[in-house]
Amino acid sequence: MKSTVNSRIREARKKKGYTQAQLAEFINMKCSTYSQMERQGSISVERALEIAKILDADEDYILLGKQKENLFDKDSISPTVLTANEPQSFLEQIKSGQDELILTHNEKNIIKNLRMLKPKDKAEVIKFIESKCK
Repeated sequence: MKSTVNSRIREARKKKGYTQAQLAEFINMKCSTYSQMERQGSISVERALEIAKILDADEDYILLGKQKENLFDKDSISPTVLTANEPQSFLEQIKSGQDELILTHNEKNIIKNLRMLKPKDKAEVIKFIESKCK
């Protein structure tokens, strides 16, 4: 039987030793609503990620049913998933096992938020990051 987001959340919750009532309280939801959601209800990506974070569970596993290291078959990556800048060097890095260029959900959110900043604020953030990376 194929697992669902709901069943993977239930599995992660039980692994952490939380009851449905405890987890419902953590996410500010009625226990009956949480119980229904975990059993068969629809769960938004945002809610599933929130729960994964609380449970310290692998977000990729909760959402996709795959562990991070199993997300890509490095020998069969389609060029459509590559970045526009240097697809050949990116592909070579993926095939050689240098996966650090694949952004996590949090890294994508940081970039998204950075792009929404006013130019002056963006420059300050970039300057701060660069000063910490030296």
